[in-house]
Formats: sequence, structure tokens, C-alpha cells
Amino acid sequence: MLEFKHMQILENKTAFKIVIISIFLVATLLRAIAFDQIGGDHETFKQTVAEFMAGINPYEYTVLSYQREDLKHGYAYMPTLLYLQTFLVRINGVLKLDLPTIYLWKCPVLLADIGVGFLIYKILKEKNYPKLITIIGLFFWFFNPYFLMRYEYTNYESLPVFFLLLSLMTIGKKDLLSGMLFALAVTFKTFPLILLSALLLRSKNIKLFLFGGFFVVIAISFPFFRSAHDLDLMIRGSFLVHGERGIQGRPLFSFLTYYLQRFGVNFFQPEFSKIYTATALIGSQILPLYLYFKKKINNIWVLSLASFAVYYLFVPVLNRTHLIWGTPFVYLGLLEIYEGRLNKYYLVISIYYLLLCIYYFFWDKGLKNPLTFGGQIWIEPVFEDKSKFPLINDLYVKAVQWKKSVFN
Repeated sequence: MLEFKHMQILENKTAFKIVIISIFLVATLLRAIAFDQIGGDHETFKQTVAEFMAGINPYEYTVLSYQREDLKHGYAYMPTLLYLQTFLVRINGVLKLDLPTIYLWKCPVLLADIGVGFLIYKILKEKNYPKLITIIGLFFWFFNPYFLMRYEYTNYESLPVFFLLLSLMTIGKKDLLSGMLFALAVTFKTFPLILLSALLLRSKNIKLFLFGGFFVVIAISFPFFRSAHDLDLMIRGSFLVHGERGIQGRPLFSFLTYYLQRFGVNFFQPEFSKIYTATALIGSQILPLYLYFKKKINNIWVLSLASFAVYYLFVPVLNRTHLIWGTPFVYLGLLEIYEGRLNKYYLVISIYYLLLCIYYFFWDKGLKNPLTFGGQIWIEPVFEDKSKFPLINDLYVKAVQWKKSVFN
């Protein structure tokens, strides 16, 4: 069996630095090329920012949009991203940059992507792992299966991931700061809440951690304290509108049902989506407690991996971008589990990466709820002739366009 740790080229510090810098540069370049992509929520964000700048509470439309089927769903997150986008629009106007929002709003996402890569590099360097582990870790993040197979750069997932990763790195050392970073991550997207018990277990001062989080949430919400009505709309628009969603995307148990229902196998996830949601949220808190107190496992990355594993297993809403959330935590958690057995680790992480790539390869449309209780889960027919390898196809198209613009 090949012993990766004996790869001589990686023992050369200069060669190692060149590889690391190259990964960062290539990853940044590929993302910059995709800056002109427009996401499905872009117009919603533009409408939200315009309303907010005009002094209108944007959550009023959000709440209404989830009550009426004829309206496109509005902005349904806490206002942190809204503040960031509004700030960038104002700066764009003051400096007269005249940058389209599709470019402008991707800048902090790119910085967060690079930031996550830097944090992964820092964590692995401090643990003194073999250099190959660091290289694979950076590849695992920058060229994660979603980016590689979809080549879509229209999401904001790296923003909460960056602050969540920072929170885990500072827990037990600077608990006040960790709590603030954790709350900041939650205000971008709520999924970091699944790691709450893991963080509380590793905190040396739980009161400081909770105070830091509470302070950030209050500060973020403060502009909506103008009236009880505004605050109510923000809370309902940020959290409560997500209650009735059935299944969405390709959650695991519904995915299995879709392929096994012809044999009479049905996990009834659409019919009992609330139970699955509760299991995902509660189970992601309980498993770290069990591992910590029963199995005496206190490693933050292993505890985080356990929370993500339970969440991904049971959650009834699993969209393509959701699998990005756990990328650094799966890599670091498995690395701790297989410490001292790196050859097995390389195999496990490779299988995980390959399975996700296959999952994305066949993911054209999300699963649909059955029309009757216990009915068949279905997928809308796919008529679009979309490339299965958009990264290669898009880069080819961009290269042809660049060639024409230069030589014509």
C-alpha cells in the first residue's frame, strides 16, 4: 500500500508553499470567473435591500409571501446579510463604482471562502499533520463536491461557515468571543444551532458564551425595535415561516423511499416531516451529550461531526447547498477519529467525496411531496439539456468568449 507520508516532494518547504498558494489562487480564479452568475434569490435580495433603504420593513412581504401561493417567497433570514448587502450598495454609490450587485455581493462570499481555507490551513498546521493532509483539506473545501459538480457561485453558505469555524476554534479559550462568533453565524443562517450543545460542552464559562451570543442577537435585531409590530414581523419572517415545508431537495429518507417505494418501502418523511425535523434538531444536541458523558469524547471536531451526521440523516429539507455547511467539520472530525490510521482516513474521505459527487451528478430536480398520505414521492420531468460537468463547459465557453474579445 502506498504510504502517502513518504511522498518526498511534500517534504520540500518551497514546493509545499507553491502547492498551497496555487490552490488558493486557482480556487479564487475559478470563483472570480463565476461572478457573473445570477442566483434564484438575487431579485428577492434586491427587493429586500430597496425596501430596507426606503424605510420599509421587508419582513412584511416575507410573512405575506409564505401565506399566499401566488407570491414568490421573500427574504427569510435574520437581517445580518441584509445589512451587509445594504452597506455594499451604499458604498457602491458613495464611491461611484457602479458595480452590479451580482458582482458586489459576491465579494464578501469570496473573502469568507478564502477565510475558511486559511482557518483550515491554520488548524492543520497547528496539529502538525502531514503536509498532504493540509493539501487535501484545502482541496476538500475549495473544490467541494457542490462547487466541482455544479459550478454555481450564487450562494452565501461560506459566510456562516467561516464564523462557525472561528467559534469552534475559540471555544474554551475565549468564550465571550466564541459566543459572539456563534451568534453571528446563526444570524446569517440558522443551521449552526445544531452545534449548540457541542459548544456548551467545551465552554469553560457558559455564562460568558451565552452572554456574547445574546449581545450579538440583540445588536443585530436592534433596528427592528422601533415597534412591537416590526419586531414581530422580523421574528416571524426569520424563523417561523419555515414551519410548514414538507420535504424539500433530496433528504436521505425520502431519497431512499423514492427508489425503494416500488418494493413497498416507505419512510413517510413527507407525512411526518415535523417529527423528522424535531429528531434532526434534538438528536443533533443529544448525540454530543452522549458521546461526551458516556464515551468520554470531548474533541470539538468529533462532537461537531456527530451533530452534522444526525442532522443530515433526519432533516426533511436538504438542498444542494446545505451539504456545503458540514464540509470542514466532516473533514476535521473524521481526521480526529482516524488519527494514527491515515491510510484508512484517505480511503474514507475519498469515498465520502466520491459519493457526494455521484449524488450531485444525478441531482437534476428535488423530490416532491406525495399527493396523498403514503403516496409516491415523485420528481418533475427534466427536459433541459444541461451539461453534467458545468465547470468544464463554462470554462470552455468563457475561454472562447475571451479569445474572440482579444483577437477580434
